Amino acid sequence: CVARNSGRYELDDSAEYALALGNVVGMEILEVSHNGHMIVVRTLVGRAQGVAAYLDGMDEQLIMGTVAGDDTVFVAPSEPDLIESLVSKIEALIR
Repeated sequence: CVARNSGRYELDDSAEYALALGNVVGMEILEVSHNGHMIVVRTLVGRAQGVAAYLDGMDEQLIMGTVAGDDTVFVAPSEPDLIESLVSKIEALIR
């Protein structure tokens, strides 16, 4: 959030902010795997909900939804045939 002159906070939706947030999320992801139907993202302890929120917020038609625990996120792809593409996009956050 960024404080504006109007005395209220607004979400910073700049590309720079999105890139920085993606870098932080990438540092929180430890492993990405799948079984052909569901993707499992292992995270640092306590960071699964933040990673899931980031994934849900991606402008991505490939993600139907996520479920987060403490250190694990289950990602439901919208199309099982495209699961490899989605895994690659999530793994790209790590690099």
